Amino acid sequence: MSQATPSDPDKNSSSANSSPAVGDDWRVFWVFLEWCIQREALRLWNYTIILAPILLAGYFVRSLLFRAFPAHGSELLEKLLFIAAIFIFFGGVIHASKAVCWEVSLELRDLVRLTGIDPASLLWCKSLARWWTIALSILLIVPLAMYARTVGGITGDQLFAGGCWLLLASVLTAGFAMVASVSSNRAANAETTAATGSFLLMLIYHMLFWVASAFIGLMVPYLYSQFGLAAGSWVQQAAMIPLSYAPVTGFYRSLKSPATFSLFDPAFWLHFVTAFLCMWAAKVVMRSRLRVTTQGDEPFVAPGIVPRKVINRGSSRPRCSDRPFFWKDTHILGAGRWSQVWWAFLSGIGLLALIGSTIRNVDSPEVLPLVFGIIAVCLLPCVIAVRFDALLTAEFRDNTWNSLMLLPVDPRIPIMAKIQAAAWERKAVFVPVIVGAAIASYWNVVAVIIAATIALLVGILMIEVSILNQFYSKSWWVGPVTGIVIVLMIAVVIPFWAFFSVASGFVATILAIAVFNFCIYAHINWRLNHWTEI
Repeated sequence: MSQATPSDPDKNSSSANSSPAVGDDWRVFWVFLEWCIQREALRLWNYTIILAPILLAGYFVRSLLFRAFPAHGSELLEKLLFIAAIFIFFGGVIHASKAVCWEVSLELRDLVRLTGIDPASLLWCKSLARWWTIALSILLIVPLAMYARTVGGITGDQLFAGGCWLLLASVLTAGFAMVASVSSNRAANAETTAATGSFLLMLIYHMLFWVASAFIGLMVPYLYSQFGLAAGSWVQQAAMIPLSYAPVTGFYRSLKSPATFSLFDPAFWLHFVTAFLCMWAAKVVMRSRLRVTTQGDEPFVAPGIVPRKVINRGSSRPRCSDRPFFWKDTHILGAGRWSQVWWAFLSGIGLLALIGSTIRNVDSPEVLPLVFGIIAVCLLPCVIAVRFDALLTAEFRDNTWNSLMLLPVDPRIPIMAKIQAAAWERKAVFVPVIVGAAIASYWNVVAVIIAATIALLVGILMIEVSILNQFYSKSWWVGPVTGIVIVLMIAVVIPFWAFFSVASGFVATILAIAVFNFCIYAHINWRLNHWTEI
C-alpha cells in the first residue's frame, strides 16, 4: 500500500475537504447575512418617511403657538432622542420580533432543516437584517438632529448619553424580540403572537423594578408599624433604588440631566446582561426547535407507557354555533378564551394604575387622571384595529379569502365578524377604559367625549387602511398615500384648533376624518361587491 505524500495532490485535497477551515463558517455567515439584508427591502422606510415631516411640522407648530420663537437646540434634540427610542421599541416589536416565525413553524421546519443552515446563524442573520432596516429608518431623523445642532445649546454629554441609551434600547429590545420570535412556533398566528410576546416581555421586565420599588416603599413601613416602630427616611431612599434601575427611568434621567450619566453605572450594564441572557436563551431554543430527532416534532412516548394527559386541540374549543365566521376568527385563527388571559392581566394593571393616579391627585389641580383617562379611551380602538389586522392578514396568508368571497353570503359579513372577534378577545380592556373615562369625566366630560369620538373615527380609519393594505397585496404605495392624506388633513385641522374655538376645531376634525373614512369605505364596498370580477 502506498502512503500519502505531500506530492499527492488528490489525497491532500480530499483531506482538506474533510476538515474545512474555521473561516468557512464565518464566510457562510456573512454571505447569508448579506442575503437577508437584501431580502428586507427597507420595509420600515415608508412609515418613517411619513413620520419625520410630521415630527418636524409638529415641532414648529408647537414653537409658534406656545412660544412664538424656536426652542433651544438641546430641547429639540431631547425630543428627537425620545422619538428615536420609540422607533426602536416599536420597530423591534412590530418588525424584529417576527424574524424567524416562518422558520420555526411546524409546517416549514423540515424544509429549513434541509438547507443545513446552523440554527444560531439563522437566528442572528435574520434578526440583524431586521435591525439593519430599523437602524436605516431611524437615520431619517439625522437631518432634524443637524438642524437642532445649528440652533445651538447641544453638548457632548447629551449626544454621548443619548447614543448610549439608544444602543441599550436596541440591544434590550432585540433580546426580548429574539425570545418571542423563537417561542411562537405553535401559535395560530405566529407573527402577532411574537409581537405581543415581545411587548409583554418588555412590560414585565419594567414591572419587576416597579413592583420591587412599591414593595419596599409600602411593605417595609407597614411591617415597622406592626411592631410600633417608625420607618426612617432610608426606606424611601431604598425604594427609589429599584425604580432608578428601570430602563425607562434611566433613559428619562439621561435626557433631562445628561451630565449625570456614567458608563460605570451598574444600572446601565445590568440591562446589557439581561439582553445577552435573552439572546443566549433564544439561541438554545432555536437549536432545539430545529434539532433533527427520530420522533419528529411530536412529543415522544415510550412504548407501553400511557401518557397521563393527552391534549386534544379540537376538544378545547366550543362547537361551532350559528355564527361560523365569528367562531373561526376566535377559535381557529385566534387562541379562543386563552387569548383573553393576558389582556385581563394587562387590564388589571391598567385599572390599578388609573385608580392609583386618581387617589394621589384627588386634591391636586393637576390633570394627570384626566390625561390617563383620555389615553385609555384613545388606546381602545387602536388595540381592536391591530387585532383585526392580524385576523385579516391570516386569511390572506393562508389563501382563504378568495374562497370566502365565493360563498353565497354578504361579503361584508366576514369583515364585521373579524371586528367582533377582535373586540371579544380584547373585551377585558373595556373595564379600565370605562373606569378611566368615568374618572376623567369628573374633571372634564367634554374633553373625554371629544377624545372618544376622534379615537373611534381613527380606529375605523385604521381598520379601513388595513383592509386596503391586504386588498392591494401590501403594495408599497398604500402606506405613503394614506400618510400624505393624513398629513394634509392635519395641516387643514390645526388652524381651526389654533385660531378658532374648540368646537370649531372638533367639528373640522370630525368632518375631515369622516369624509376620508367614507371615501375609503365606498371603495372597499365596491371591491367586495366586484371581487370575483376583478
